[in-house]
Amino acid sequence: MLVGYDDELENAMRYVFGKTFVCPTADTAKKVAFNREVLTNTVTYEGDVFNPAGTITGGSRSKGSSLLERLSKVAALEEELSRATGRLQKLSEELGAVRQANSQTEKITSKLELLIHEKSLLQQRLDASEDEQAR
Repeated sequence: MLVGYDDELENAMRYVFGKTFVCPTADTAKKVAFNREVLTNTVTYEGDVFNPAGTITGGSRSKGSSLLERLSKVAALEEELSRATGRLQKLSEELGAVRQANSQTEKITSKLELLIHEKSLLQQRLDASEDEQAR
């Protein structure tokens, strides 16, 4: 969709755009307009109008891009932004899971180090008591 609008504007938009196809290139617009199965007015992003009755009018070539072309680019950028936002959300969730796993790993590592130290102390006591008994 090149032009977004509220549902309440449906009839007005149908009146404005009628049965006109909007095409990205003149080549595409010409093929659609003069196709025997379609035979419908077309307009390009640049403003060229193709009429199946045989008339072709050129759009004004301003130094800037046409409104339809800019709207198309905006729609594409909005779609890209939506995809990027989705990827960001997914990565944020994954990062949260990694942080939680890291926290658990730190707790387990701390317990392991404590148990290793405790074992070392017990081993020292055992060695000391064996020395006592050997005397």
